Amino acid sequence: MSNNAFALKSQMIPLTVIELASSDDQVFDQQLTEKVNASPALFDRMPAILGLEDVDSLDVSSIQKFLFIIRKHNILPVALKGPEEFKSIAQQLDLAWIPPGRNKLKQRAQKAKETIENTADNTNRAQETIESSSNDAEPASNPTPQQLELTESEVSAETSHSSEESHSTEAQQAAQATPTKTKIVSTPVRSGQQIYAKDSDLIVLAQVGQGAEVIADGNIHIYGTLRGRAIAGANGNKDARIFCQSLHAELISIAGVYQVSDDLPNDRIGQSSQIELKENHLHIDTL
Repeated sequence: MSNNAFALKSQMIPLTVIELASSDDQVFDQQLTEKVNASPALFDRMPAILGLEDVDSLDVSSIQKFLFIIRKHNILPVALKGPEEFKSIAQQLDLAWIPPGRNKLKQRAQKAKETIENTADNTNRAQETIESSSNDAEPASNPTPQQLELTESEVSAETSHSSEESHSTEAQQAAQATPTKTKIVSTPVRSGQQIYAKDSDLIVLAQVGQGAEVIADGNIHIYGTLRGRAIAGANGNKDARIFCQSLHAELISIAGVYQVSDDLPNDRIGQSSQIELKENHLHIDTL
């Protein structure tokens, strides 16, 4: 028998990162409330990391507001993730600090470089403009009535052209706003990974491993074994369904209604299955 009271082990444990894209805590609260209400089981006492890599510097009081909102929804923040300027704040708040990934560091360095270069370019252009104006300035002449006058046809042409540009811009914006119908993942989803298909269905052409999580606002199709968590209808869509070739899920959920592995019927485990929501209960049928 070993005399050691404990052992240190390295494990890959999946943790959700709540990545801030805005410093507006009121909008954050509103949108997080919508997410939690759509899938309450997913967020119940879920450990999470607050990501600060994509927002400008926040002070302690601002970060405390976000942490309060997160805890209010029964989510447990365990760390801050961001540049080293947040390390001391994490210590003050009794949280762990996780440095940003290499790609984020490169992006921040490139952004800082571009800002410096743009500032220098703008300064040079302004200086050139001032020098040019002082050398070439001439008294302005009063325009003649003919120069001021626009014919009705010219006004009409300008209005028509402006209208066409407006319609063209609206069409482009509408095309960009059109959601992708299906997101396809062709590789296995491994432990610790999370895939989210926003406003679309999700197709996984491989297995979803234990500790992995696949989420879709629409349907989920898994052409392999489902061992992790599958959450369909994440936006509250009660008509969403989950399909898999072999059911060994840790958790399945549709529109916030869920079952964990212990609740799965024994005769459905390992079977090719279809899961749907009927009368606010999950029904699992073999295919």
